[in-house]
Amino acid sequence: MSNRIVQLPPIESFGRLTPDKWLLLKTLEEAAEMVEAGKQYLKASDPTDPSGIGREFDDHANCLACFGVNVGGELGDDRDKAKAGWIGYVRDQRRQAMLGELADVLQTVGNLIAAFGITDEEVAQAMDDCLERNRERGQL
Repeated sequence: MSNRIVQLPPIESFGRLTPDKWLLLKTLEEAAEMVEAGKQYLKASDPTDPSGIGREFDDHANCLACFGVNVGGELGDDRDKAKAGWIGYVRDQRRQAMLGELADVLQTVGNLIAAFGITDEEVAQAMDDCLERNRERGQL
């Protein structure tokens, strides 16, 4: 995997911008929510289906069939296509949820930067320092 420079859009700070423990914990809370959303996305992307998306589809399809709704018959092509489409739909929804949580994390980090009076130059220097530390550790 090659390195890439990620360009972040400008983040406008807003809301409660007090440099305190609450804002620091809010950043942690948002990061935890992003991790959980990311885990759900990973499960939905795993072909072994650990989150049971395919099983849920089968359960719903079987339930509909009990009430006379045609769901593609016994494992026919239509049912397989519908199931693949459902899995893709759920995966895409979980990706969007993860991206929403990522945006929340970036927002809280932007708020934290503003609240603590950290300059753009300080952030740039901190990122350069981080890159150098990772080079020294052999992580790059």
